[in-house]
Amino acid sequence: HKTMTEGLVKVSKYDTAYIKQVLDDSVSNLIITEGHQEDATYLYIKLVLGFISCILAVTSHYYPLPFPANKHVLIICCSTYFVISCFLSLLAMLKEKNAILFTKSKNNKGGLRVASTLPRFEDTYTLTIVRDGTEHKFEDKINHFIDEEGFFHEDIFAKKIKAFLAKDLK
Repeated sequence: HKTMTEGLVKVSKYDTAYIKQVLDDSVSNLIITEGHQEDATYLYIKLVLGFISCILAVTSHYYPLPFPANKHVLIICCSTYFVISCFLSLLAMLKEKNAILFTKSKNNKGGLRVASTLPRFEDTYTLTIVRDGTEHKFEDKINHFIDEEGFFHEDIFAKKIKAFLAKDLK
């Protein structure tokens, strides 16, 4: 026979980072199952730039000329690496911020930028969705969908998120 907690995710009620991760995964899966398509452009940009940085590092270390002769190669590799690192930092700071998901445009409406916060030692989960410059916020206490034993009731959470999406993102 099945128990009430079978199939539920167990979380430590005091590990807000893990709770946030579980909630973020649930929100992302829910938004994607609602028909939105993930936009991984920023992920691909970061991967390509990271790969280029690795190639620069290998080139600067194993270039066949000894040090004084390869000074120009080292300068080019190090300065390019610095520029790439600055660009990646700016991308994370200005565009991604605390985003958990970007989606592509749907039904002639702009894509979504989904972000969330759950401050350490706090119990209020905040979900922020931006579409076409308009910000929509959802806030709720985590004890409404995580019980005393630490089980995450995704069905309760999903109902609240679906109602929020239906109301605010028509």
